[in-house]
Parts: sequence; structure tokens; C-alpha cells
Amino acid sequence: MIKIISRLKNIRLKSKLAIVFILQILILFALGIMALRYINQAGQIDKQVHSGIILAMICTIIISITIIVVSFVYFSRNIAKQLKKEIQFAEELACGNLQEYIEVQSNDEIGLLAKALNKAAENTLGLVQKVADKEEELRQQMEELKITEEKLRISEERHRLALEGANEGIWDVDIKTKHIYISNRGQEILEIREYVDSDYFLIWELKKIIDLQDLKEFIRTIRSLIKNTTPFYHKEMKINTSNNQVKYILIRGKNIWDSKGQTVRMVGSISDITEKKKTEETINFLAYYNALTSLPNRVYINRKLPELIERLGMKNRKGAVLFLDLDNFKTVNDTLGHDAGDELLQKIADIFRTCIKANELVCHLGGDEFIFFTPNINKIDDAKEFANRLLNKFNKSFKVKDQELYVTASIGIAIYPVDGWNLETLLKNADTAMYQSKGKGKNGYRLFTREMNSKISERVTLQNNLRKAIEKNEFFIEYQPKIDIYTGRMESMEALIRWHNPNLGVVSPARFIPLAEETGLIIPIGEYVLETACRQNKLWQQAGNRPVRVAVNLSVSQFQQKNLVNYIESILKLTGLDPKWLEVEITESVVVNNFDRTIKILGKLKDMGIMVSLDDFGTGYSSLNYLRMLPLNALKIDKSFIKGLCSQSKESLIASSLINLAHGINLKVIAEGVENADQYNILKRYGCDEVQGYYFSKPVSANEFELLLRKTKAFKL
Repeated sequence: MIKIISRLKNIRLKSKLAIVFILQILILFALGIMALRYINQAGQIDKQVHSGIILAMICTIIISITIIVVSFVYFSRNIAKQLKKEIQFAEELACGNLQEYIEVQSNDEIGLLAKALNKAAENTLGLVQKVADKEEELRQQMEELKITEEKLRISEERHRLALEGANEGIWDVDIKTKHIYISNRGQEILEIREYVDSDYFLIWELKKIIDLQDLKEFIRTIRSLIKNTTPFYHKEMKINTSNNQVKYILIRGKNIWDSKGQTVRMVGSISDITEKKKTEETINFLAYYNALTSLPNRVYINRKLPELIERLGMKNRKGAVLFLDLDNFKTVNDTLGHDAGDELLQKIADIFRTCIKANELVCHLGGDEFIFFTPNINKIDDAKEFANRLLNKFNKSFKVKDQELYVTASIGIAIYPVDGWNLETLLKNADTAMYQSKGKGKNGYRLFTREMNSKISERVTLQNNLRKAIEKNEFFIEYQPKIDIYTGRMESMEALIRWHNPNLGVVSPARFIPLAEETGLIIPIGEYVLETACRQNKLWQQAGNRPVRVAVNLSVSQFQQKNLVNYIESILKLTGLDPKWLEVEITESVVVNNFDRTIKILGKLKDMGIMVSLDDFGTGYSSLNYLRMLPLNALKIDKSFIKGLCSQSKESLIASSLINLAHGINLKVIAEGVENADQYNILKRYGCDEVQGYYFSKPVSANEFELLLRKTKAFKL
């Protein structure tokens, strides 16, 4: 019966216990009735039966109690078993095992508890699934966030690298809080080492490094930014660094408005533009100033002088343009080298800076040419006084390369507006006057005159024709004999260049040789003379004439050529002339150009058998000590000493001293420019070796000179 009741699935546990209890009460009630019935009938029953009935009732009661106890025990065990399953399920559920279910066998409390646990498991499983879904969603969001953060990090890194690469500093000002932010790079540029976010501190720091005027303008512009009167800020400023160096910075700024149009922030950048400014200054310097002397150059003149001249016109005043050119500066370059020439120009430029007044201007055109401008001209004498002021600076020597050099200058002056209304005309006329000054002996000045233009035109014409003379075979050679002063025999001859132009006629060497040296045409002219003279001398020898040496002049420009020795050797091979029949004449300017190199070249020429003579001796500035070191054969006394030669004259004393000096170091002496018997007799008395001049023969053509070679008699002495 207990098992039957326990299997009733739809009856609650307390109902089951109640049924068992009621059944037991009914049984006891039935037994009680039966007992009363037996008691009522006790009289009819013997005592033995009565005792049996009582015993049966007692047994029944015991059995009922036992059933009740057994029922409770059974139900307890059944409940305990079910509870154990449910407890195990609850533990599994607590451990997260949501896939198991409790089999529900009844609808009693145990069954309801099982259902509740199953429902809890089901709900928990759903909740877990939701949590899992949410967790997956959060995980995806976290992944997206990580990707976003990585992109942001990369973007910030790129931004930082871009700022660092752009050498930019960042500043940010909050108008309301007055909080100021300056990036590390900005602090580094401004050299603010211990920065505090304070506008007071920043202004205090800036006052120490920024020029006061720049700082005032900076503050004024910032205020206008705040008031929205200026949308942008862009300013270059010069600051002084902590080590007293100058640095240039560029500050840019922009204001940011709120919805009401009020400025709430200002942001911008700071750039170090020192290198850029230095580059700009260098470019500007190279564009407008001479790199060697740091004086304004031709470009500066073309921009500045027209303005100054225009001001003179507006004020109806006079001004002067002076064109200064150093005398014989090419000789300095040729003799001492271009480094010495550059050093000399720098020293002269320094002197010019100190001798001009505040409203005057000095410019360096290039080479040895300088331009001066002065507006202080009330009369012509003012321009002359300015020129003399400049020339007086050349009264003392200049020490260059451990040598004392005396330099002079020639100046041309053009007056505004008399000699021109514009810069081009004034420069041209001042240049013309300068060349006239050089033509009149140099070391002076000349005022421009209208007649000078015709002479300049002649010079230009001469230069143009000179360039075409070689191509048109307009040059020819004349030869002048050198005579032994004792025997009257011709010992050698000098080859002299001549130029015959169809339009100009015969042009004097005194006119075209200096021009050829200035233009560089002296090199092809010198090569022409060397080859022609060697070839002609060989032809005379082949014709059976008595062999004599032919002397050829070598210019400074020729001597500077690296292949000079090889070139002379090739000419001798080409013409077939023996080296002993060639003589080369050099001037003192060649000697002092590069003394060591000169010794080597002359030594090679002498070793080849070529005779070496020092021409125009006494007119240069080389040291007499050089003579004993140079590989020379002869000295030629310049004709300037021979011209005034007479008894008891200074020239006579000088000539005598030079001859004795040369003989003292075993050199032959040749005197050129001998024009009369008195000069000849004096030179003979002093012991001169050879003479050359019109007294014996003027320079003659090759055909005429061949007649002199064929003479069997000596020259009449």
C-alpha cells in the first residue's frame, strides 16, 4: 500500500503522508469498533477468547504503528534519495554543468523541486547563453576598440613623427583658464628649460630672449587674435639663445571660436628657421655682394644706384660716379699668384670701407674694378677731392704674402646730370674717363669729356680687329740685329711682331701688345712669333747663311702654361732648328710669379741648349738676390736707362752698376735702344757685351734681314 501511495505522481508528499495517516486511523478506528463489539459480546465469550482478541488488537495497534513508522522511514528514504539526486544536480548546476536534467517522477514537492531545478538549469543555461552572446559582443567590441586604439596610436605616432620631422613645436592657449601648453619641441626651440603652464611665466621667459619691439608686436597680435580682429598670425622673430647666439623662429597661430563666435582657444606652431634664414642671407649675399671683398656687387649697383640718382634729380642736386681700376693688377696676379691678388683686393676693400662717408657708396664690380657714388657734389672740385681722398690711400705699401707691394689706381669721374641722366650712361662715361687716366700715365684721375668717346670707340675697333688678325694673316715678323760691341759682328737677332691692318694700316706694338695681354690674345700671338722665327732662322741656315741666334719674347701668360717646355721642344722639332740657335727673353714679372717653378722651367730650357735672357732689367721690382739663383745667360738693360746715357748722368751710373753686377755673376750684358755713337762708346767703356738699336739697324723684314746676314763685313763701329 505504501509503494502504491508513493507512486501516486500527482499527489503532494504531505497528502501522501496524510492518506497513510488517515488509513492508519481508519484501521485503528475499525479495530476499535471491532474491539467494542467484542467487549459488548464479552459476556458470551470466554475469557480465553477475550484474551486473544485483546492480544490481536494490541498486535494490530503495534502493526499500525510499525506501518506508520515504516511509511515515514520509506518516505524519508525516498525523499532523501530524491533530494540527493537534486542536491547532486544542484552541485552540477553550481559547477556550471547545465546540460543535465532531473527526471521528474511525481508532482509532489520533490517533483516540483526537481522541476524548479530543471527550470533553473534551463533559465541559467539561457542566461549563460545570453551572457556568452553578450561576452562575444563585448569581445568583438574590445577587438574593434583595440583596432581603433592601434589606429589612433599609429595616427598619433605619425603625427608626432610628422611634427618632429617638420621641426615644429606646438603651442595651445586656453583663453578662459589661461592655461598654456607648449610641446617639448617648442620649449626646445625657445630654449625654455623649466617650463610652467603660466602665461605670466611665458611672457617673462620671452622677454629675456625676444627683441622688445618684436615682443610688443607679438603680444599685440595675440590680443587682436583674441578679439577676432585677426584670424591668423604669422611672424618671423629673432631671439637670443642662452649661449648668446642668434636664432630665427617662425610663429604661426590661429584662433578657435565657440558657437557664439567668441575665441576660446588659440593654437599654432613654432619653427626653427635659423638655417633657412642663414641660407636666405647667404643667397642674398651672393646675389648682391662680392664674395671676395663683401662689398656690394654689380647687381646691387643696378638696383640701388638708380634710386639714388633719381633722388638727386628730385632734389635738383649733383652727384658723381667714380670708376676706379687698379694699375698693373694683372702683374700682381701673374707674378705673385691669384691668392696674393685676392688678398690685396681684400685689403684695399677694407680701406675703401673706412674712407667713404655715411651717404656715399662703394661697390666691387669684380676683378680690380670698383665703383664709388657720392651725392655731395656742389662743384666739380668736390668730385676731384673725393678722387684724391681715394688715391691717397695708395701712398703706403700693402703687405701681401710677406712682400711689400706698392699699388696705384686710375679713376674716371662722371658727373650727374652733366655727363649722364641714368646709371648706364654715367658708368660708361666714368669707365671711359678711367681708361683715359690709364693712358695718361696711370695713378691719377680724369673727368669725363665728350672727346673721350671717340678714343674709346677707337679702342673697341682695335680690339675687334685684333681678334681677327691671326685668322686673316695680318701679322708679320721683323728682325733687329744684336751686335758684338767690340768686333761689330752680328751675334744674334730679335724677332719682333708687327701688325698691318687693311683699314688701320701698320699698328704700333705699343698700341696692340697691352690690349693683347688684357684680352689673352698674347698667347696665340706669342706662339705665332715663336714658330715663325724658328722656321725662318732654319731656312736662312739651309740657304747657306752664317748661323745666328734668334731671340723671342715670352709673355707672362705663355710662361704660366704647364706645357711650355714641351711646346718649345715640339716647335724646334717641327722646324728642325737646333736649340742652341734659339734665345728666349723673359721679363722680371715672369720671374716673381712663381720663383721655384721659374727656376725649373728655365733650367730645362737651358739644359736643352737654349739661351735665356732677362729682358727690361731694372724696371721691375724683383730682388737682385734672385739673379744669382736663376739659370740665366744674359741681362738686357732696358732702353729707358740708355736713352739718357751720357757722361756723369744718373743713367750712366746705373748702367755701369748693372753691367758690373751682371759680370760679377757671370752673365753677358746686352743694351737695347742704342741710337748714337756716344751711347755706344759709353757702353763699350763700361764693358757691355752686345748692343742693339737704331744706331746699327732698325727692325727689318725677313728679306732685308737676309741681306744683313750675307754681309761679309762687320757693322761699322
